[in-house]
Amino acid sequence: MIQKSSWTYYAYAFFPVMFWEEVYTRKASIAEGTRQLVAHLDSWSAYIGLGAKIVGFLALLEAMVEFLSSL
Repeated sequence: MIQKSSWTYYAYAFFPVMFWEEVYTRKASIAEGTRQLVAHLDSWSAYIGLGAKIVGFLALLEAMVEFLSSL
């Protein structure tokens, strides 16, 4: 079974390990970046605006993935 597996199978299994290892090693930088991102937000509407931008970005990213996968 292992010998008949495509090389992408191993890439799909290995990528999350590499990704989360990098996230873990850079957790202090990620925390500092998050603090700087929300430091200027002074009202609930600013938080809602940031949340809307994040949701919009994720929706756009999903739309691009769906479009490219249909080609």
